[in-house]
Amino acid sequence: MTAARSVRLLAMLLVVSTRASGQEFASLGGPFSREATRNAPFSAEATTTVRDELPDGTVRIRTVTARYFRDSQGQVRAELDAPWGPYILIEHPGPERMQFFVLDPTARSYQNANLWVAQHLFNGEAGVAVPVKRHCFEAMPQVAEFGERRTSAERLGAVGADLSPELGLVRASHRVDELPVIGSSGARIRRSVEFALTNIRRDEPAARLFDIPADYTLVAEWSPQVKLARWAPPESPDACGVSNR
Repeated sequence: MTAARSVRLLAMLLVVSTRASGQEFASLGGPFSREATRNAPFSAEATTTVRDELPDGTVRIRTVTARYFRDSQGQVRAELDAPWGPYILIEHPGPERMQFFVLDPTARSYQNANLWVAQHLFNGEAGVAVPVKRHCFEAMPQVAEFGERRTSAERLGAVGADLSPELGLVRASHRVDELPVIGSSGARIRRSVEFALTNIRRDEPAARLFDIPADYTLVAEWSPQVKLARWAPPESPDACGVSNR
């Protein structure tokens, strides 16, 4: 990243910290944060396109669609389309800290979640997880210049992030990785990931979007019937060991 590019990113990060208090670009540039981002309501669609060039020349393209909502009080809702239906995660400002919940519309249930899952499933740094099986996601691997030990400006520069200072979000980003093929010596997959936040609307989302329906049942975190999220390494979705039912 050039010095000029680094200065521009640092300047924009400073603007973000003053306009959208609570939102941390170090938290992967998505809508979820450790503190409530107030007075910055919006809704938008987030599209991530994953393009894999396989060693035999085959090209595989997958698209993941998500929707983000945030109200003036800092409540956040994100929905990710998956083969088993929508994966819905809600964030509420609590009396002491932010509270996170995953909603299951099919089972009419919900369970407690956490910031780590929220940020890694829904983010703007071209790293949204790809749904594989029920509650199983293929996580985008970290690369040296993308790692958490880098500063926010360095990491954002590594993915060519286009920032929205008013919202405290990444509008677009791009990354390319070379992934080893599991079980093969020397073969690699070239993966490019494009992220774009579109159809951004600055009006107040409907209040019902942030409610947990009254007929939903709270499921204990230790329940073997419900998994918050499982992670599979690239090209090994069976590692989750769960079905898509």
